[in-house]
Amino acid sequence: PERPPAPPPPFVEGGLHGYLTVLCAFFALFAAFGQSMAFGSFQVQLWYSQNQLVDYTASDISWIGSVRLWVFFISVSFIGRLFDAYGPTLLLAAGTVIFTFDLMMTSLATKYYELILAQGIVFGIGFGLL
Repeated sequence: PERPPAPPPPFVEGGLHGYLTVLCAFFALFAAFGQSMAFGSFQVQLWYSQNQLVDYTASDISWIGSVRLWVFFISVSFIGRLFDAYGPTLLLAAGTVIFTFDLMMTSLATKYYELILAQGIVFGIGFGLL
């Protein structure tokens, strides 16, 4: 006689700690992806082309967003090793501080190279750490 299949193992849930981890990850990535994906509205319609970078072409301004994404994608290859070695806590804390620093420096930026540094490079690193 054949035996019935064994029941599946019980689902192991993280409980409150697991749900809080998912919620905090959502908020961290919500802010980072929201800022990253909204660059086009700052570029053309709202701010850069009409204020700080009025003398630059749309192509020049779009380099800020391109550098941002390039730094993000390159930095995650190195940050992945740090994640494996040290875990997420230090990286999330550093990413949050760097991300906040980026927003503060962007608010002070008046020149093209300052925006490349703040929104391109610093944001890319902070986003990679998140």
